[in-house]
Amino acid sequence: MLPLIAILLAVLMGFAALSVDVGYLRYQQQRQQSATDSAAIAGAAELTYSTAAADVASAAEADATTNGFTGSSTTTVTVSNPPATGAHTSNTSAVQVVISTTQPSDFSAVLGRGPNVVQTTATAAAGSNGSGCIYALGTTQTTTVNSGIINAPTCGMVIDGNVTFNSSNITMSSIGVAGSITANSPTYGDATPMKSIAVSDPCPSLVGCAYLKDDPPATSPCKFTNYTANSATITLVPGVYCGGVTFNSSHVTMSPGLYVISGAFTNNSSTITGSGVTIYQNSGRMTLNSGTFTVTAPTSGNTKGVLVYQPPSNTNVPTFNSATASISGILYFPSVNFTLNSGSNISVMIIALSLTMNSGDFSMPDGPDFPGGPLNVQMVDN
Repeated sequence: MLPLIAILLAVLMGFAALSVDVGYLRYQQQRQQSATDSAAIAGAAELTYSTAAADVASAAEADATTNGFTGSSTTTVTVSNPPATGAHTSNTSAVQVVISTTQPSDFSAVLGRGPNVVQTTATAAAGSNGSGCIYALGTTQTTTVNSGIINAPTCGMVIDGNVTFNSSNITMSSIGVAGSITANSPTYGDATPMKSIAVSDPCPSLVGCAYLKDDPPATSPCKFTNYTANSATITLVPGVYCGGVTFNSSHVTMSPGLYVISGAFTNNSSTITGSGVTIYQNSGRMTLNSGTFTVTAPTSGNTKGVLVYQPPSNTNVPTFNSATASISGILYFPSVNFTLNSGSNISVMIIALSLTMNSGDFSMPDGPDFPGGPLNVQMVDN
């Protein structure tokens, strides 16, 4: 009898050991699957800024490391774009992550069981391949569109905070919102708002914007001080304008080049034209009141694509009020809300902390100077 009892006890202890290891492995698999899902989403989100395989892999691997899975002798993290297996192998906007770990058999090893290999797979894909042309970077701010028209069928909107649409007409390839979405009788010509992950400032991926961020222009010596034109016809030249500039009922031609403005830039009922122009709003507020503002950004050179650059240190709020604006280029206001009131028709890329649009008319282009890639990322397979 005693030998039989000993045998039964050994069997029971073996099952108990096996149960403990199985429970642990199940816990590890759930934890590992969550990390794999997160890494796949991070890799797909990176496509917004770079399609280079090394960059996508780096983003996914960094995320996996944050969640406790770093490549080692017992852990491998494999990133594929497009996915190596599954139903999305031809989708270049999809990223697959496979994490494989070797887990010891701490208790059931007494039964001769070797280490266990746990493998988890996840695939995340972008909801759109279009470019982004509206970026609201503030995670706690609210972007509001009131009775406005946004016609941008080939590019999208990325809101890192909240958004409210009031009786607006919006045609965009995608609308990604990380925060809350409030829709009061809007009309969507294409994409509808979707929950998405927050993105970082796209400025480093834009040639001219990156240049101004890394190499801000000198703000002295002053070429002009407190420049004011009243009912005049003038031609401006590039340089440093201290004390701001004011145009009242004038006809102003801006010569191509970089204008550094320390102080307010104010247009009151004037006609301003220019091509190949970049305005560096070092300090003060940019305000366009009734009048005409027809200015385009450079198509080459250091400040390529940038029409207005306001450094993060300048927290004055720019406002376009009832002005007829026919402009193209990047409007960069990373620290403030950009306000566009009625009467404007602009073809630009907007990067701001948030946006308030009242009865305006946006026409957004798509092109090589606008960062492409996914705006909404979601899990498609795991």
